[in-house]
Amino acid sequence: MFLNASYSVYYYGIKLGKIKTFDTLKDNYILADITNRFARLLAGKKKICLFNDDFKGNFKKTKFKKDSRSIIKSLNFAIDYPKHKIKFKKIIVSDDRYITVNCDTNCIFTTYKKNKKNHSGTISFKDNTFYSIASEDKKLEIKKN
Repeated sequence: MFLNASYSVYYYGIKLGKIKTFDTLKDNYILADITNRFARLLAGKKKICLFNDDFKGNFKKTKFKKDSRSIIKSLNFAIDYPKHKIKFKKIIVSDDRYITVNCDTNCIFTTYKKNKKNHSGTISFKDNTFYSIASEDKKLEIKKN
């Protein structure tokens, strides 16, 4: 992967920490250092790991959070989007779950569970590179610093 720039993770608009690399996406997780003192106190850990169903692993001093909004699969698509410029893609997550991604200047992703809309969000680009991804409810956002 080419994105080793600094990105931040926000939870309901509160900055939790920083992501140093997206190289871990291939292993179905994102690892961030928790930089917010209050969040670190609540979590009792120094890092947070957002993972999906395909993740196999464990880390010490890490808070784990399952990716219920399919941010990881959508992010994987978003990072490669400037290369392939695919306008629509359906990503199969499991037998009863999938994601649709519709792109123009930016992208909108929608997750479905049992053929019903579950979540949606936006993927933004600046200067033809990935800038941010956010769930529609703003519960989770990853944005370039």
